[in-house]
Amino acid sequence: MGYRAVQSLRLEKHYLAWAADITADDDPYEAGLALHTRPDKPELLAGPALRTIRDRGPARRLSWFTASADVVMHGGELLVLPDGRLTPVKSAGFGHTVGENIFCAYVPAEVAASSEFVVEIMGNRHPVRHHTAPPYDPQGVTIRA
Repeated sequence: MGYRAVQSLRLEKHYLAWAADITADDDPYEAGLALHTRPDKPELLAGPALRTIRDRGPARRLSWFTASADVVMHGGELLVLPDGRLTPVKSAGFGHTVGENIFCAYVPAEVAASSEFVVEIMGNRHPVRHHTAPPYDPQGVTIRA
């Protein structure tokens, strides 16, 4: 299986890629990885910092979107927030199973629940749909079959 096929499939399931979607500058709460974090583990050196982040809540959230198949996206495009601010797209690619472009970007927590986003590609703005679950197999039935 080729790299682009793997990229397409991981985007369809909202699987994260190190150095593309998450880096050492992102915390697990922003990236939606709180389920995999044990900040109260006594021997964890980062425990106090993680507890502080957990208690105050993330300032931004990794959010997922789809855009029409009429545009080509690779990551690095600009997502226009509801208040007009811009944030870069982290990962993007075409989801062959769902027939749309899928991408993610970190958005401020206060607008993360909004649906009023557009993506700017080469100076043109295109409507997008905000997703809270993966566009392919959101319940995880197929992977558990």
